Amino acid sequence: MGSALLREICVALYCIGTSNAQRPEPLADKIEAYNIGQGKYNSACMPEVDVAAIGRELRAIREAIPALANVHEPGHYAPQELLISPTVLFPPSATDVEKRAILQRMMLTPNATGFKTLDALNTKYAVAKLGRDEDLLLITFSQPLDMDCVTIAYKKLLGDRV
Repeated sequence: MGSALLREICVALYCIGTSNAQRPEPLADKIEAYNIGQGKYNSACMPEVDVAAIGRELRAIREAIPALANVHEPGHYAPQELLISPTVLFPPSATDVEKRAILQRMMLTPNATGFKTLDALNTKYAVAKLGRDEDLLLITFSQPLDMDCVTIAYKKLLGDRV
């Protein structure tokens, strides 16, 4: 882990620190690691070894400075959710009733939506559930992910509707 990244982590934690000295769950460390590393990788996918290294550094900082123990850097997105427009998945001739039926079926079985490519992505990224947010489909993953990487994968299927 480079000293510049460690310094950036310390500054971020100090600037938004709280006095609540609880140790966060490993899931929170993973979320924070993705937020801290966002945009720093040319491949768009943050290597898991870097996620783990940042998590170790965060835990060391929290142990050294307990006042920072419950700090969570806010991200630009929910690291377990992705909103997509499902319209590209519908047949052009589908009526509104048919579209609602397709969405309902998709939400009941997130890894067996009837669209092979979408099912493969949902399985690969461990989709926990599908829901609706007005006209959009809300994909909720079972764990935090590098959403830059996930978004690129879904954009290959859905285009700019992600």
